[in-house]
Amino acid sequence: MAIAIEIPQVPPVGLLRGSLGPSIQEFVLRVVFSVVSDPGAFSGQRVSSWWRSQGFNARVGGATFSQHLLGLAWDFAPGSERLVNLLNAQGLVAIAEEDHTHVQLWTATELFQQIEATLR
Repeated sequence: MAIAIEIPQVPPVGLLRGSLGPSIQEFVLRVVFSVVSDPGAFSGQRVSSWWRSQGFNARVGGATFSQHLLGLAWDFAPGSERLVNLLNAQGLVAIAEEDHTHVQLWTATELFQQIEATLR
């Protein structure tokens, strides 16, 4: 079974090369591992959002501290409970939203801990 994932706007190169670069790579690798481990869960899914600018995030009603702003969140549409379970099993934070599955690397608490550690 072939799975094609179209990636929307990707994080800027500066973000990928910065201090969050390794975290973005870890996030993407965990998602890719999920695809490889259960391709059927991704059948019919598309990545509807990855990195967002602050302006775009505000226009779509994104959270102020959305991990999309850091390239650490994806939305899969239309999403499914199977997808949520698979991504959570990979140590990611996956949430079933009304019309998509949102997945991010960290919980909100972990995000703030990462930011705090970076500022030290």
